[in-house]
Amino acid sequence: MFRCIIAFSFLSLIGAACTGRSLKSVPSSGELFSQVMTFDRFASIPLGVNKNVLEENYGSFKTEMTNPNVPGETYWILRDPRTGYQKAALTFDDRTQSLVTKLWVVGAEEAEQEPETARKRFKTAHFILIDLPSDNPHLLYGEKLLVDEKNGITIEIDRDRSEVSAIQWRDPAYRSPARDLGDQKSQYTF
Repeated sequence: MFRCIIAFSFLSLIGAACTGRSLKSVPSSGELFSQVMTFDRFASIPLGVNKNVLEENYGSFKTEMTNPNVPGETYWILRDPRTGYQKAALTFDDRTQSLVTKLWVVGAEEAEQEPETARKRFKTAHFILIDLPSDNPHLLYGEKLLVDEKNGITIEIDRDRSEVSAIQWRDPAYRSPARDLGDQKSQYTF
């Protein structure tokens, strides 16, 4: 016997999904998280969306916090209930309640961990490479950033392992990646 359940999706883009589960079967929080938190679904969340719209789908996975050094912003840290580790973060402008930044922490099992694969996900982007040395004198390596200022996309690459550790989207009108980096100069353009 089949029943239809509403799939947790970003802004109801996915719609309804039919499952073969019995009526007594309810997905665990870990199962729900893995359905809701995929790279493609997260990437499809439009910047500017209202915080209340996202609350419906992700409220049960969030830890809400503020940073006294950055007034006017609220952050959601989304943790995978199966591991307890952070998987994503969302930043909202307190004045408008709109999403201004989103960050995806790339896992070891994801194709986007490969820098070239991650870069190809953004077909219209024009990235510049920014090489950041480590701030820690005990570490030899820092990180590399692929930054597309126009679209507000940053791909963070761990220089030691040559793997993508995070992908961030920002509303360029709100805050640009380069402004956060100061006057760092790019070495290469893609």
